[in-house]
Amino acid sequence: SALDITRPHIKQGWVCSPESTNSTLAQEEGLTAPLCAGPCNDLGCNGCLEGTCISDRNPDANFSPNILNSVVFLITSLTQVTTFAVNYKGRPYMQSLIEHKPLLYVLIGATLTLYACCLEIFPWFNDYLQLTPMPNDEFKFQVLGYMVADLLGAMFVEKFASVLFYNAACRNATDKLLA
Repeated sequence: SALDITRPHIKQGWVCSPESTNSTLAQEEGLTAPLCAGPCNDLGCNGCLEGTCISDRNPDANFSPNILNSVVFLITSLTQVTTFAVNYKGRPYMQSLIEHKPLLYVLIGATLTLYACCLEIFPWFNDYLQLTPMPNDEFKFQVLGYMVADLLGAMFVEKFASVLFYNAACRNATDKLLA
């Protein structure tokens, strides 16, 4: 199986639940699943999240939403939108982002949608996307802070790099053409 190939020291992928004493993968062999009430020390488990040992997940199992993959989805999706917006160069070859209204609206809409998902403004939409509710408001605003920092940080780095390198690169190219 994929688990044996990627982590040969772990013999089973444990999926435990409070009502069962055996994992779903080791049930035939009668092996006891690690307890999911707190930190698991068996087979390198680093604790449990929603009844599944974190480090011993079965990669072949069906998708089960949890807080980790919800946060990863939100941050990576925003990073992709931000990367596209920041790296879009308009003039002289294309319309600027401000002039390219459809693209601008899509990028703004995607960003606002991801922020709304993080803040859980539309719970039905989060359920549709299979996003797990945030455990508390403090965590929710911490993730939102990371998302805002990602957006602003990418914009700052792009502007800083443009000021630092773009004019010099254009000047060098122009000097070579005129020489």
